[in-house]
Amino acid sequence: MLADRIKDVATFLGIIRRGCEAYTNKFPTWESLFTMDGKMMEEAGIACKHRKMILRWVSKYRQGIEPYYIKPAIKDR
Repeated sequence: MLADRIKDVATFLGIIRRGCEAYTNKFPTWESLFTMDGKMMEEAGIACKHRKMILRWVSKYRQGIEPYYIKPAIKDR
């Protein structure tokens, strides 16, 4: 069950990784994570590639898909 494994925003961002965990302080609550749109994240200083990753996983999480780490392609390393 999703709620058993992911208890807070830090855990959520830590699971998806790819640098997103650095922005834990930008989302003090679950509500802030789930209500921020791309423009608000940009204004908060979150890099474009991280905004895309976070928004993608928030959308999947709403659909009941548990977040997991996706290994970057070789060109991204």
